[in-house]
Amino acid sequence: MTELTDKAPVYEIACQTAFVIPDVKTPWAMRELRGVTTKTLVEDNELFLFEDEVEPLLAVLCGKTLECARMEVLEEEELAEMKRKQAQLENLNKLEQADVQRMEEEEAYRLKTHEAKKNLQRQKKIAQRQAHEKIVSRTLSK
Repeated sequence: MTELTDKAPVYEIACQTAFVIPDVKTPWAMRELRGVTTKTLVEDNELFLFEDEVEPLLAVLCGKTLECARMEVLEEEELAEMKRKQAQLENLNKLEQADVQRMEEEEAYRLKTHEAKKNLQRQKKIAQRQAHEKIVSRTLSK
């Protein structure tokens, strides 16, 4: 029978190194001060209160940073949308060009067949006229 526990087994592995404290040489005597030593008297309200003084600056910096980041994200989204629109427009232009080219080929084919039919009709008309002239000339000669 196995016993269920909440804690997983834990192993500790350590490595011991030599503990060396460097020797600090202390001066034998304190140096003699030269010049005049002065003190500063600070009244109660003269000190810089960090939280009160820095909070407005920090709020402005955070606001500007967030605004700049938001603008960059919006610009990136706008650029991505413009690229999608551009790709869509290029695809549409390619389709239109293919359509125009197909229509031009069809028109060229129609024109070619029309010219061929016109030439055939002209040749028939010429042959018919020549046959008529031959018939007329034969009948006139008899």
